[in-house]
Amino acid sequence: MIRAVGRLDGHHDAVLQLAFDPARQLLFSADAKGFVRASRPVQSANGGEVVWRAKEPAAVTALACATRGTTDVLMAAGAFDRLSMYARANGEERTHLVLAGDVPGRRVVDLAVAPSLGRAVAVTQQGVLIAYQLADGARLLAQPCGLDSAKSCAVRAEGEAGAALVAVGDSTGRVALLQYTAVGMTILSTQTLAADTVVYGTTLLDATAATGPALLALTSDGTLHYQGASDDAPRPIAQTKQEHYALAVRADGRMALVGGEPKEIGVIRLPDGKRLATLATDGRPIWSLAVDAEGRYAAAGDSDGTIFLYHLAAALP
Repeated sequence: MIRAVGRLDGHHDAVLQLAFDPARQLLFSADAKGFVRASRPVQSANGGEVVWRAKEPAAVTALACATRGTTDVLMAAGAFDRLSMYARANGEERTHLVLAGDVPGRRVVDLAVAPSLGRAVAVTQQGVLIAYQLADGARLLAQPCGLDSAKSCAVRAEGEAGAALVAVGDSTGRVALLQYTAVGMTILSTQTLAADTVVYGTTLLDATAATGPALLALTSDGTLHYQGASDDAPRPIAQTKQEHYALAVRADGRMALVGGEPKEIGVIRLPDGKRLATLATDGRPIWSLAVDAEGRYAAAGDSDGTIFLYHLAAALP
């Protein structure tokens, strides 16, 4: 059992989203009342500053961040059909752009970024994928992904210039793979992982140029599914009997964290699914997880608004 090395307070409701800034070691966290905070978890135990707040007091449904040059870009979506982009250059200058009119009547349920492409992808509850330019928030395209009840998404740059692979999971246990190019998105496949489940997390793991990215997905029944280059379809590699809704993966693709109702966090080795360790919590459900870009620290947000910090590098290979 690995104990937390720190905890952050500041949120007053469930921490639904977590994201580490890859360049400046900031941790962004978002809660069920519409607040997004930025903190430096290794340096301070406070909950950091509020950097964004939903127009209405409602849950932040998606959060993603990236760094391009000296600019930090944060994208956040609230439950009331609003998608915002917040930028901070050199840690000082701030701009706040509301991407209005892009998602009317469509609730954004997840966001993913591909910094090397300068692109962000949002997926709405109705299964519409919307691609944005990170530099200015301009919308590039919007089209259905083939799933009409989307829940999660991931994006990964491919070898061809400007191309990316996109994965989308839905609330009926299905996952779709799409190829994104400058001219549009093409549906490559749609498969059922586990009937009557929700795909709470999807991730595309780095692989060699010859094999392409591997797919990792978490369904609500506590099953972790993996599809590598030699697999015809996603296969279960780890399973529990309790509901899970949080997934994070170390950047090297060798380790995943899963959390939810078990009130403890499982550390899973990839791709064989062996459980390496357990991260201790205070006994409340875990709603969100994140691992920093170097794989040194992990953060977990619980249903009471507490964020736990773990030193992975000191405890695991």
